[in-house]
Amino acid sequence: MPYTPFKVGKSLIIGLTVFLIFTSTEVLLRVRQFMRNGTFFNEEGVLYRRDPVLEKVLRPGVKIVGSSAALSIDEWGFRGPDFPREKANGVFRIFVLGDSVVFERFAINNGTTWTARLEKTLNSSQTGKKVEVINAGIPGFKIDSAYCYLKDRVSGFKPDMVILYQGANDINYQSQIAHSSGRPEANEADLLDFQRIGEKYFLWLDLLRSKTAAFLASGQRSLRSDRIDSASVDNYENGLRKIIDYCRKNGIILIPSTVARSFRRSQPEWYQMQMSSSMMVYNPYLSVKGLNDAFDRFNGAVRDLSREQGLDLVDADAEVPSTEKYFRDHVHFTDAGDRLVARIFARKILKRINQVPTP
Repeated sequence: MPYTPFKVGKSLIIGLTVFLIFTSTEVLLRVRQFMRNGTFFNEEGVLYRRDPVLEKVLRPGVKIVGSSAALSIDEWGFRGPDFPREKANGVFRIFVLGDSVVFERFAINNGTTWTARLEKTLNSSQTGKKVEVINAGIPGFKIDSAYCYLKDRVSGFKPDMVILYQGANDINYQSQIAHSSGRPEANEADLLDFQRIGEKYFLWLDLLRSKTAAFLASGQRSLRSDRIDSASVDNYENGLRKIIDYCRKNGIILIPSTVARSFRRSQPEWYQMQMSSSMMVYNPYLSVKGLNDAFDRFNGAVRDLSREQGLDLVDADAEVPSTEKYFRDHVHFTDAGDRLVARIFARKILKRINQVPTP
C-alpha cells in the first residue's frame, strides 16, 4: 500500500522527534562531561599522542580542569608536577609503571592519586632521603607496553625503584587473542569498528553499553568462558619476567604488585555482576566466574615469580577489601581506596628505602 502524504508526514515527525531526543541527550551528556572532567569532546586527541612503539603516550604540558577531576602532564609526559631529569644528591626516585589504575583519570587532582599520596607518606616518614614518586601510568597499557616504556623512556631518568601495577588490560587483551586465532588487531578491525566509532562520537551509547553490560552478560553465559586459557597466563608471565630481568640487569629495585579487584567468588553473584560490569564491556569472552579465574591466575603468576625471584611483593588483591568503599568499578579506586593503597605500598617500600645507604 503506497504511502499517503499523512503517513509520510507522520513518519518524518517521529523520525525528527527521535533525532531531537538523542541529540539533546548527547548535548546534555557532553556539557555534563565538560563541567565535571574538563573535556567536551573525546579527550584522546587532547591527552595522548601516537607513538610507533607504544601506540600512545601522554602529551607533555597538557592541563585538563573540571569541577570533579583535574590533571596536568609534566614536560616529560608523566602525570604530575615537573621534576628535573637529573636526579639530585640524596634523592630516592621511584617510578610507578602501569595502566589507568596508576594514572587515575578521575582522581580529584594530581595530588590525590595514590602515587602522589605515596610520595607524601614516604617523605613524612623520616627516611633521611627525599623521595620522588613519578606516576608513569598510561591508560590502556599492557605488560609488554610497560616493559617497552621502562626500557625506552623510564630508565633514562635513573629510577632507584620501579613499582609494577599491571594486569587488568592484559586479561582483556589475552582473552581477545585466545578468541581471535592470535590476531587481536584483525578481530578489532572486523568486529569493533562500529562500536569504537559509536563510543567516540556518542556518549549516550557508551553510557548505555556500560549500564547494560552486566545484564547482557547474564544472557550470554553459554558464549562466555568460565576459565581463561593457560597460554594467556603464560604470555603475561613472560612479560613479567622481561621486566624482572631488565630491572635486575640495570640495578633497579622492582616492587611488583598483584591487581586488586572489587568482586570475589564469595560475594553474591548479582554483586559480582554489578562491580565487574565495566570490565565486561571490554571483555565479551569471560563470565564473572571466568574473570575471577583470570585475576586469580594472573595474580598467582605475580606471587609465584616474586617468591621465585626473591622480590618484595605488595599483594594489593589480598589487602584491599572488595567493597564499594574502595572501588569505583572493577579495579579503579575511590578516594578512600587511594588512601589505603598508598599506605599499603608505603609499609613495604619504607623497609627497602631504609636499606639503601644515602649517597
